[in-house]
Amino acid sequence: MSRRINSIGKLRLFAVSITVLAFLLNACRGQNSATKPFTADIFVSSTVMPGMSGKLYLSGNHMRLDWGNMVDVFDLKTRQGWRTFPESKMYMVLESRKLSTYAPEMVGGSMCPHATYPSACKLVGGEVVEGRAAKKWDLYDPIKGFHVYYWTDEAQAVTLRMAIGDAATYTVSNIHIGTVPDSMFELPNGLTKVDEQFRPIEHD
Repeated sequence: MSRRINSIGKLRLFAVSITVLAFLLNACRGQNSATKPFTADIFVSSTVMPGMSGKLYLSGNHMRLDWGNMVDVFDLKTRQGWRTFPESKMYMVLESRKLSTYAPEMVGGSMCPHATYPSACKLVGGEVVEGRAAKKWDLYDPIKGFHVYYWTDEAQAVTLRMAIGDAATYTVSNIHIGTVPDSMFELPNGLTKVDEQFRPIEHD
């Protein structure tokens, strides 16, 4: 009788071990998937200017935002990049501040140290955005009296959603995991460098 009880106990322990192992394997797969390159749709809405839509490409430390008439490319490690104007064959260098909407600078996993008012910044909690684990941040401006909310991807620290009160939003949607060619993040040959005051000529 005791042998039978021991056998049942061992079977239960084995079953529990298999369940735990399966859970850990699925968790690892989820983490690996979250850090893989992906493409997505992006959209910016505003109450003071026309909305913009485009495509986001993310791979490793590189990000590309293709808006059609202009393309922004950033190195997320150095936080430097450039904006190209394909039709005009021009480009300009972009500094870290131009990246703050799409990938806010973090210190120890927190974006509060680089907020305009660090003491008024806080982590609200975790949410799921477009099927990905995200952290929601509240950056309050005590002078102007409005909130800026960020939802940043936990695995890659890029912005999945951002809202400046009711005035403007930036959203990432339709995320597709897959290989992104390195050439997408290279500066094309034959472009003329211009300063930040440059504005491309709009054609009717």
